[in-house]
Parts: sequence; C-alpha cells; structure tokens
Amino acid sequence: MTLDQIYQSLDTKMKAYPVTDWQPELIEDIGLRIDVRGDWWQHNDMIRNERIKSLFSRLLVKELQTYYLKTPNVKFMVHSTGLPLRLIDLTWQQGHMAAKLADGREFEVAPQQLVPFCLPTGEDSLFVALPGGCEAQASRQLFYRLVEQATEQGGGRLLWHNVLIGVATY
Repeated sequence: MTLDQIYQSLDTKMKAYPVTDWQPELIEDIGLRIDVRGDWWQHNDMIRNERIKSLFSRLLVKELQTYYLKTPNVKFMVHSTGLPLRLIDLTWQQGHMAAKLADGREFEVAPQQLVPFCLPTGEDSLFVALPGGCEAQASRQLFYRLVEQATEQGGGRLLWHNVLIGVATY
C-alpha cells in the first residue's frame, strides 16, 4: 500500500480518529520512520507532504512499546528514534491546561497526564501522555519557559499553576 493510498482511504477532514476502537489484525512494515526532529520518512525518502504527515500523526499509536500508524484495516509499523511527537505549547486557560503539538493538534490535558522531569536522575525533559498510548516531549523552548514561570516549593519541587512539572535538586 502506498502513502497516497493510505491517505485516500481515510476521511481526512476528521480532527480525531477512533484509533483505539480500530482493531486491525494485519500488520505491515512499509519502512515508515520518525526521526528525533519529528520528520517522517519512508525508507530513505523524507515525507514532505504536510497533509500526509499531519494525517499520519493523528493515526499514530503506541502498543506494547511499538509505534504504529493505525487504520481501520491495517497497522503499519513506525520506527522511531526517541519520542516522535513534540509538545510546543502548554497554556493555562480557565482552570484547565491546553497542550499544542507541533502538528497543530490541541488537547485538554489533566495534571496526571504530565510526566515531570527529575534532574537528580538525569531526566531533563517534560512529557505529556496522549490518547493512543503515545507521549509528546516538550520542546526546549517550552521546557525553559515553564521552568522560568514555575514557583519552587520545598525539596526543589517546581510547580506551574500548582501542577508539578519537575524536581530540580541534587
């Protein structure tokens, strides 16, 4: 199946797909890969079509430590170096957190979806758990902005709007 066939087989106007409801039995490896910058590749060719990349990111799921591009009939393996999705903004709006991904999708995020960083263990990035089992890593710019806006509590705990975003003691 080609990338165009995958794209044409779906209603591309949907903002979200019921990927957790789809249970295809067929699994194919068509050489899809996402690099550390979030660029999509098929074999050694970068996928440059923004509509296809946007659609694929909405179909991305993680099952048993493996990433898949999931459609109603087929799961396509996606090889990834690191976390494939980037969190570029996190805002506080009327008592709720809103997250924005690099692909343009926006989600309401509950505090328990944030995975705080912990400098004593060497983890210096913030993550957010997403639907479909995936996680998005905060961009460096967002990470530094949140740390700057955070208030320090006892034990080096950093809180942003009373939500723990990390621990910064050694």
